[in-house]
This record gives sequence, C-alpha cells and structure tokens, in this order.
Amino acid sequence: MSQVSVSLHSSPTYQRRSPAVQLLQSAPKWVDFYSQSLSPLRISRPAQSQLPEKVSAPHGHPDPPPRWTNPRGYGARHINDTAPFSLWDKDRQKFRLPTAEERAWLTEVYRPLSLWFCWPQVIIITENPPVPVPLTVACVSAVFTPPETVPRPPAGSSPCVGPRIPDPCKGIRWPRWSSPKKAQMVSVIEALQAVANVRRVNFLPAMTVVELVHGDGREYPIRSLPGIVASVTTTYHHNSRPFFDHMKNHKRERLFDPAPYFPGPLIGPLPQDGSNYLDEPQWGFLTPGMRISTGIFTSGPNKDAVTSSTSGVRLRKNAVERITVANHRFLTEKEVFHPSELGVKIGDIEERYDELDIAMVRLVPSKSSSYSNNIYFQGEPPRRLVTLDEVEANSYFEVEGMSTGLITMLFRGSAMETPLRPLGHPPIPVLHWQRYSIMEIFGASNPKLIEGLCGAPIVEVDSGNVAGFFHLAAGDYAQCAALDDLIAEGWVLV
Repeated sequence: MSQVSVSLHSSPTYQRRSPAVQLLQSAPKWVDFYSQSLSPLRISRPAQSQLPEKVSAPHGHPDPPPRWTNPRGYGARHINDTAPFSLWDKDRQKFRLPTAEERAWLTEVYRPLSLWFCWPQVIIITENPPVPVPLTVACVSAVFTPPETVPRPPAGSSPCVGPRIPDPCKGIRWPRWSSPKKAQMVSVIEALQAVANVRRVNFLPAMTVVELVHGDGREYPIRSLPGIVASVTTTYHHNSRPFFDHMKNHKRERLFDPAPYFPGPLIGPLPQDGSNYLDEPQWGFLTPGMRISTGIFTSGPNKDAVTSSTSGVRLRKNAVERITVANHRFLTEKEVFHPSELGVKIGDIEERYDELDIAMVRLVPSKSSSYSNNIYFQGEPPRRLVTLDEVEANSYFEVEGMSTGLITMLFRGSAMETPLRPLGHPPIPVLHWQRYSIMEIFGASNPKLIEGLCGAPIVEVDSGNVAGFFHLAAGDYAQCAALDDLIAEGWVLV
C-alpha cells in the first residue's frame, strides 16, 4: 500500500490551518513558553481578530533552534533556561542545592517571593513569571506559580504509614529517581497485598503512593503499614476518589485556562482546528494531531451528538494497516470522519483494545494512501512504539491536539492497577494488571480542551518514541496505558 511521503520536519507549508489554536499555549502567562522565545511556535499569520487579546502573531521561522538539550533523563535543559549552572550532578546522579552565588543569580533573574527545591522539581513562587517561561531552571523541571496555587507534592495522606515497620521488599531496589521495571513492580505489589487490599500503586520519583481499595470494610490503623518499601518512601491513599483526582486543585486549573484571553467561540467554547486537510491545496493528506469525529460537523440541532477528538498514528501488523483513535470517544460509533463543514468519512473501526483505550480504524480505499506519520504539526513526529520499561525517567514528551495545539509532558513515573472485575469473579494476578505512564502536564488547558486531546500520540522529544496515547488527565497529571501488549502483538509504526 502506497503512502504519503513528506519531510520529517515541520515547515511553513505544514502548519496548522487554525492559527488561534496554535496560540492557545501563549495565552496564560504562567505557561507561556513561546512568546519571545528563541524557539517560537511556527505560526501561519492569522487575522488579528482570531487572536487572544494579549498575543500578537509573530513572523514564523521555518527552522527554529531545538527546544531542548539532552531532553531524555535528568539534566535536560529547555531553550528558555539561561542559568549558567546545573543543579543536577550528572556524575553523582543526584540533585544539589544552589551555592550562595547561584541562589543570588536565581533571585536576580526571577525575583521570586520564595524558592522551593522539591526534588525533582523547583517551584518558583512569584506574581510575575518571566517571558518566556522556562520549562527548566538550572536543568531541573520548574513550575512558576503565585502563592495561592502552589502545587501539592504527590503524596498519600492516610495516617496508616508506619515508619518503624520493616521493609517487606529489602531485596528489591532500583536506581533513585528512576522507575522500576515490570518484574520489580509486580514483586512490590505482591508483597503489599500480604498486608493490605491494594487496587493501584503509583511509582513516582520521590516516593511510592499505594492506593488502597475503599469500601471493602477494611480499616487500616495508624502506623500499621510499612513506610519504606523497596528502600523507597511509601505513602498510602485510602479514599473513594482515585489519588490523582483527589489531588486536583481547581485554583490551579483556572490558572492555566486560556478561555478568559480569547474572543467569542469559533467551534465550541474555544477555537478548535476544524480544517479539512484533505481539501487543503498544500496538504491533501492526514496526519496525527488532526480533528476526527463520530459524524459530520453541523451547526444544526444535531451538533451536540457529534463527538470530536484527535487522530493518532498509522500502524501496521503483517499486511494489515490501521490508524488509531481514542476508543472511548467512539464507543457507540463505528464510522470515523475527518470533519469540515461538509464532513468526509475516512474509515471504519475494525478492532478495539478497551483496556488501552485504542480503536483501530481501517481507512476507506480512497483514503488508504492519505495518512502520514511524518508530520505532527509543532510536535515531534512519531517514529516508534515503545514499552513502558523503555521509557526513561524525567524524559520530555510532546502531544499535539486539535483543541490544544502543542503541550509538553514530563514522564514522572509508572503505575500498575488491577482491572475492574465483575462481582464474584476471582482477582486477576498482579502480573496481568494494567500498567500506565504518569505524565506531568505543562501547558494551557481546561477540561474541554483536554477532552479534544484524547487519542493524540505522546511522543518523546528527539527520539520520536511513542509512549502511549492521551487518555485521562487529573489536574497537573495525565496517564496513558502502556503499549506493551500492542507491541507484543506485532503492531509497528508505518
């Protein structure tokens, strides 16, 4: 089957045709990583009436400098990070506090109300973030925030932590600040199951957070569970709401909402990309990051019945080719459209991976050669699917949605969760629990924008490795199902 061949690098020819979407990420000042940056977003010059009030459209540049230096692992430096030093000691593989001279530099440049060094992150409390905002400061992931929205460290709050209880996994260790491999995760969970009813375990850089089953009648007395597991500080979450959902801070969510900066809606409450790229003279093909729909977009009374999200990647298994979409956005539908005012059917769903939230779409014959993985708008083009064990801690990823434009994500850790089972059915062995990547989100967003992002590939900067597809978000964090099973079946990027 023939396919579109295009350059691996974005150019003015292959920019999103809805410029207001590309500028969403420059609207809230707390996450404006692109205004006045040495590596700005590439933008087709739009009508000024389409732009947020505080943003003007710069002249695009076909080949801006790379946004990152060494984006894989600790010690990455964002292009807006101008610190003449690094707080990550590469030789000793650990963080260090700044010297008096370095602290003076940080104070002079960022004028903070306070500096918090909460490894593996720096939190800079201020009323006036710099322009542009750096994603790292001195090669450490950075968050700029006003005093009333300081992010909480990801830790469970149950009082059942027992600091004097022996470590049940003394023989299991992995390098500090990294993530355990699957076999290590399984061993930890099996050990915890001997003393608690566990539904999920989040393996984060600074600590492990164990989510206990709630509503099963079990109670955990104060200091009754181990506070150190596999030599890692461990906390517990015992609540009816999942851990990351419980951590959400609505004040912080409003801080990153671009809606107040934009004029009236174009499609929905904020501008979304409704372009028909098959009809665009300089395109004529589809790529990841485009708008797909359950039906034809219309302004009539049935418009609310149409569900839209973001296209995934083109895959092959043996002689079979498919494109991916978010399964939960097409639960009751089989046909997939690339929406425009008229709407174009591009394929039909043939297989579903419910546990991965992936549906496989067979393109209609007339569109079978019209999908390319080589362009992902502003984002890193996807090149290879990878297992969760192949993802390195503290690596940066990019995701491009038809409702969000470019968003940066940081791989923070991994999780294992028991799948839901009908009442009375035997539990699933830990070896077969679902695994997830945990990503921290850096960008402008709100629940409606995030909804439209579903299905977009999460692609590692520089390597093009695809760790998963956007699925769920709760506050500052997102999760995506690991692709191990998909890869084991033989699916590869075309």
